This record gives sequence, structure tokens and C-alpha cells, in this order.
Amino acid sequence: MKIFILIFTIYLNLIANSNVKNLESFKATFKQTITNKNGKKLHYTGEFYAKKNNLALWKYKTPIKKIIYYYKDSITIIEPDLEQAIITAVNKKDNLLKIIKDAKRVAEDRYIATCCDMHYNIFTDKNGGVRKIVYKDKLGNTNSIIFENREINKNIKNSLFRPKVPEDFDIITR
Repeated sequence: MKIFILIFTIYLNLIANSNVKNLESFKATFKQTITNKNGKKLHYTGEFYAKKNNLALWKYKTPIKKIIYYYKDSITIIEPDLEQAIITAVNKKDNLLKIIKDAKRVAEDRYIATCCDMHYNIFTDKNGGVRKIVYKDKLGNTNSIIFENREINKNIKNSLFRPKVPEDFDIITR
């Protein structure tokens, strides 16, 4: 779950420190590939939205539908196939903004950030915008997230980021 916060804050911080001025919002499609130790791959696709003031939304479309909201101080994961929502408070001690600010530039288009004993390789474009993030999770799987069709400072309503949990779903809080 921290990866969603991490990617959101990576993007906002790198853009804020790049040639792109006055970042208000970001929208992109993404392709995520998870490769296990045996080389088996899982592919996910979806949309990612972010807006200043700590608002983010991941909409997984394939192979399963899942919606992840980062709104205020919580993360809400809605899993339609399971008819459930998981709501987790974001721990104030997990200061991911500091982690991102401490990310080390190792090449013109690459940074390394560390969080939770994991290293994230962040690849940027010529303007400093994030185009790809690669990391190894705690199970040894290699994760690659590629952002495409990136749009900056398009009008995105705040209401898009408010979790919408159907009344008949089970709610799990952590």
C-alpha cells in the first residue's frame, strides 16, 4: 500500500523540482508488470490521477478492477469483485515526502529512493516528469510501472478523489 503513496509523492516532488512550473494536477495511463523469481509475469493497466494537496487515485482496469483512493489522511481500496473496501489510515510517521526529497539523483534521468527497506528506481523525462518506476518488493518480485499519455495541469475535480464505497460492500479498517 505504501507504494501508492510513494509513487504519488515521487511524482509531485520530482515535477515540483523540475522545469515544469506550477504543477496543479497530473493524469496518466499506466502499465504495471510484476515479474516473479521464476520469470512469470502479471500485467495490469489502468489510470492514475494526482492533484496537489495530497489527492491521488489509481483505477486498475485489467486484469481485475480495483480503485485506490489517497484522500486526506487515508487510503481506501475498493475491490468490486470481492464487494469490499479496505480503509487504512496513513501513518504520520511514514513521512514519504522526506524520503522523496532525499532521493538521490544517480543519472540525468534516474533517481533512487529508499522506503521500508526497498529501493525504487525512478526514471524521468527531460522535464523531470516520472515516466517509469522499477522496484523489487519484499517477496522478490520485480515491479515496473510505466506512465503513458501523461497530462499536466488539466482540470480535475476534487470530487474524483473522494472514496465512493457502495453501501452493500464490506468495509475493513486497518
